Amino acid sequence: MAMRIILVTGPIASGKSLFAQRASRWFNAHNRPVKIIELDIYGHEALQNESVIRCLVSLFGKEIMHGEKVDKTALASCAFRTPENVEKLNLCTHGFIGERASHDIDIFLSENSQGIVVLETPFPVSYLKMHGFEKLCEGSFVVAVSAPREIRLKRCSRRYADAEMRDALQQKYGVYTGDYCINNESNELDFNRYVDTICQSIGDQL
Repeated sequence: MAMRIILVTGPIASGKSLFAQRASRWFNAHNRPVKIIELDIYGHEALQNESVIRCLVSLFGKEIMHGEKVDKTALASCAFRTPENVEKLNLCTHGFIGERASHDIDIFLSENSQGIVVLETPFPVSYLKMHGFEKLCEGSFVVAVSAPREIRLKRCSRRYADAEMRDALQQKYGVYTGDYCINNESNELDFNRYVDTICQSIGDQL
């Protein structure tokens, strides 16, 4: 029996959330409950964890703090400056993220015998496996979402002033590959059609 996890990977602004939302609607229409999990959300939660905060301060200094809380702007300024600093950030946060994700996935799947988890992550599977996320990868259906860089930068520049730097750093994580690959440069109708085809294929294997 295949794992009931769809791991959606891809670089920044490639369309991972669009895929997850469309997949959720497709499976719900076929009487299968879906839980969408974004690893980035757990990353934000990690910044409130005392152990994670101590680790970050030890590596980046107290200038990342505002009182007793992490100053996210100051942390981003330090962490996204170099690939080495990104690795330091990941070192402090990945343990917490992995535990929280695994916990929530286990609970949802145990309570929903027909349930499916759609897990969004900006990291390629090869990177996840090397950084303690093997449990999330093993047996999962992997969908790699892509889009041309100029399109992605245009999309994410609305959210991040340092979009180009973030994109350049993500490219160092490795190559995005999967059981299914989908390019999100086409129109919405075509993209949705591709998503539905992938969901049908995965559904047939569950």
